[in-house]
Amino acid sequence: MRWLGAVDAITGGAVGEPGHRAFYVQIDAGGTRRWFLLEKQQLAAVSDRVLDVLPGEGSEVAHPTPPLEDPDSVEFRVGDIAIAERGDAFVVLLEAVEPETEGVEFEVDKVMMRAMCEEARRVVAAGRPLCRFCNLPMDQEGHVCPATNGHRGHQLES
Repeated sequence: MRWLGAVDAITGGAVGEPGHRAFYVQIDAGGTRRWFLLEKQQLAAVSDRVLDVLPGEGSEVAHPTPPLEDPDSVEFRVGDIAIAERGDAFVVLLEAVEPETEGVEFEVDKVMMRAMCEEARRVVAAGRPLCRFCNLPMDQEGHVCPATNGHRGHQLES
């Protein structure tokens, strides 16, 4: 596991249009910006869990979330994620899907992590709505719903 130290900035977000978005965690540490590709559900789960354990409401202005930039290159696709509290910070461990790729570990201030998670939650919510029957994303024209045996009867309200 490669230790990156304390991050100077962290952002979670997406690039692209709903239905064709790629989700990333972008960190600035040691003078280097890095991007890690992950699934929408991973970003949502991390954000929800962190915001559940942090007391209080709203992020402090001390650590605004920087905008997500288009990645120059991606370090790796994230497999497992582990987060542990350490005083006023979280230690985050990102493991790669590819077994030959070394994972990373870094520390994030709790205020900075809250701001990232709140922004990530907004980004995730801005995607396509979920079908009330199968919980899969729906396009404007509806979708093939496994819960209704593939019928396209469920469409978005205009």
